[in-house]
Amino acid sequence: MKKIKKLLAFALAMVMCLGMAVTASASSEPVTPPAGGTNSITVAGAKEGETYKIYKMLDLAVHQNTTTNAYDGFSYTLNEDWKDFWTGQGAGAAYIQTNSVGSNTYVVWKNNTADMETFGKAAAAAAASKTELAVQTATADGVTFSGLEGGYYLITSTYGTAATVGSTPNNGDQTIQEKNNENTGDKKVQEGNSWGTENDAQIGDTISFRGKVSIAKNSINVVYHDTMTSGLTFSGVDSVKVYTDEALTQELDAGNYAVSIPSPGTDTFQVAFTNTYVESLTAASTNLYISYTAVLNDAAQVIDPETNTAKITWGDNGETGKEIKTTTNTRKFQINKYDGTDEQKNPLADAKFQLYTEPTGGEALKLAVSQDGTTYRVVSDEAKLPTGYTMATDNKIVTLATGNITIEGVDSDKYYLEETDAPLGYNKLTERVEVVVDANNNFVSEIANLSGNMLPSTGGIGTTIFYVVGGLLVVGAGILLITKKRISKEQ
Repeated sequence: MKKIKKLLAFALAMVMCLGMAVTASASSEPVTPPAGGTNSITVAGAKEGETYKIYKMLDLAVHQNTTTNAYDGFSYTLNEDWKDFWTGQGAGAAYIQTNSVGSNTYVVWKNNTADMETFGKAAAAAAASKTELAVQTATADGVTFSGLEGGYYLITSTYGTAATVGSTPNNGDQTIQEKNNENTGDKKVQEGNSWGTENDAQIGDTISFRGKVSIAKNSINVVYHDTMTSGLTFSGVDSVKVYTDEALTQELDAGNYAVSIPSPGTDTFQVAFTNTYVESLTAASTNLYISYTAVLNDAAQVIDPETNTAKITWGDNGETGKEIKTTTNTRKFQINKYDGTDEQKNPLADAKFQLYTEPTGGEALKLAVSQDGTTYRVVSDEAKLPTGYTMATDNKIVTLATGNITIEGVDSDKYYLEETDAPLGYNKLTERVEVVVDANNNFVSEIANLSGNMLPSTGGIGTTIFYVVGGLLVVGAGILLITKKRISKEQ
């Protein structure tokens, strides 16, 4: 009975065992277990779409007292399919002792303190070359293997979990819980020196993203997927790095993952972690951080932000249920150019401005203008202007008398307008005007122009003062000349 208790303890421990990495095809044809068995094993919480396989690792003979009908003896014996695992150089040989009696080889468990997780992984690895009794793809109701004879069973899953269970007549219908933890993820976008779920940017700016993958122990086929909307241009696979810390200072060896760009119409890019690396993780959950960049391009819209969405997949069908998304906004503001003496501030036409990011110096931003001249956009690539836009002449904004001018594609930041040409009859501004763009897109930069002073004309004091002064100068010169002649004669 002591040996039997050890075997039962082993069975219970294996129910709790996590960990293996076996790839199985979800398209495998179901195999009906041998007829005659009355036992069943149900995997509660089996993940829909994942493939589960069951293997009989040991045969089991049950001894029943004919008087009391109680089960008073259990004998585990080797079967041919798993004999190489349990004997010789097989991985299971370290865990059992065998005793041959006639044609049967009986099994006794060596040590109840053995590392059952390591054993489970070894058994699952061996199962790849074994014959499964049944294959099922989990549905919403889970998975149940029925019609099982008494025996010691291994169940593997493409979800990344393995469990073994001893199936005996006195506990013929057993339930084991899916023990695998889900992988989770998160992502942030950089705004200044901080990270959050939203940022503002100017067209042409490079945006930094940081994805997070929390890999559950014993997962397999873990992939980070990233999808960007049309206003974001991925900087390429070379911009992708994986780190083991949130501060992005400890880079993970590039041999542990692969970055790829799938076919158009799917993800923007993917990061697939090697199963060898994932299998080496010993913590219940391991956090990794993915750093990459994109450029806010000329397709970016002011009304609808650009989004960057990520998800984590693993196994055959595991996927994060939580939406992982960041948003990137580009902003706008308006210019109202008016006559400084006009209390109504009616728009004044033909003032010309260039837009800068610095209060002095620097280069004017490239701008495109709409067909009606009412809207200007910051330009990143002159070859990819939005429909209906052309490059503005000399990157100058020209005001209209019909309404305010709108400038799009700017960050929530300070900008500076420099007047290059004043309307006819007005003085040009001598300094740049500061513009503070807000996230509400409702800032209006009101810029006044004053008329130039008219030169005096005939009819007022006008030219008379010049005539008087000039006449006095002539008279003075005459007096001086006469005085000099008289002095000369007297000498």
